[in-house]
Amino acid sequence: MKLLRKKIVFIFIILMILIIGGVIYYFIRTGRIVSQASVSGVTLGLSPSSGNQIINTNFDVNILLNTNGQPTVGTDVVLTYNPPDLSVIDSDTGTAGTQIRAGSLYYSYPANTVDTTNGKITFSGIIQPGGATYSGAGTLATITFRALSVQSSSRVNFNFTIDATNDSNVTSPAGSDMLDSVTNGNYNLVPPDATFNFNETLQGRTNHSSNNAILKVYPTGSTTALFTSASLVASAAGAGQTTITGVNSGNYDFQLKVKYFLSTKLTNITLTNPMTRNFDVQRAGDLDDNNIVNSLDFTILNSKWNQADPVADINQDGVTNTVDFALLNSNWFVSGQ
Repeated sequence: MKLLRKKIVFIFIILMILIIGGVIYYFIRTGRIVSQASVSGVTLGLSPSSGNQIINTNFDVNILLNTNGQPTVGTDVVLTYNPPDLSVIDSDTGTAGTQIRAGSLYYSYPANTVDTTNGKITFSGIIQPGGATYSGAGTLATITFRALSVQSSSRVNFNFTIDATNDSNVTSPAGSDMLDSVTNGNYNLVPPDATFNFNETLQGRTNHSSNNAILKVYPTGSTTALFTSASLVASAAGAGQTTITGVNSGNYDFQLKVKYFLSTKLTNITLTNPMTRNFDVQRAGDLDDNNIVNSLDFTILNSKWNQADPVADINQDGVTNTVDFALLNSNWFVSGQ
């Protein structure tokens, strides 16, 4: 009886070992048991990791290392970027090739190369052989990029697979890769802003001020605006200013519409920064502001006869009368440009 009981206990122990081993194997295979690196909190990241960058200008991106208090003997960084969008500015013109600017976290930097054709940065920092380990947080290196072309999403990515040792690594004194996670970069490359100065002339008025002009920028010959700036203010002399954003260099059509006047357009004009343009006379009579003068506008004027109405009193002399009618009538069935 005792022998049978011992056999049962032995079989039970064997079964439990098999079951526990199977569970552990399952969790390892499915990734539910994580590696040492994945709980280390050691990180590499780019800063800034996003934002607008103006084309044909340089901007710095720092490679940040945080060892989360753990000792390291070195760090490897492998980054990729898109050469048509970005170029790397050489930090050391006295050395052959293109390099990025090393920080001061480690003793030396045995790898510092940029493959400008394929868009790959390889960088390594190590402690002094036999010297103290490094732990802490700081800037491992700095990349100076130049934005080359307009892109809504230009990515700079770490080559990184957790526990892999042939890509980006943060290495422990025992030789294991402790890198837990990375923060990649994604940049919006935008054209530079352009200051646009304009002069408007309002038919029938000596005071050409307004606070409701609208400027639209179109690709030459197109009817779809790339840029719109509303509620523009012009002085009594008709001078106003706005900033055009998000429009590449090139030739465009510029349309100006002052409320209650017909729009005017300048065609096939080269966008420069800054630029000043004089628009043709804004023709009067568009009292319903639909960019054509017709009987609907006359109805508005006629309903305000002999009144000081801000819309129907086109010449702003304090009364709506035949002078205002003459201005409207001079543009009968005329549409804005």
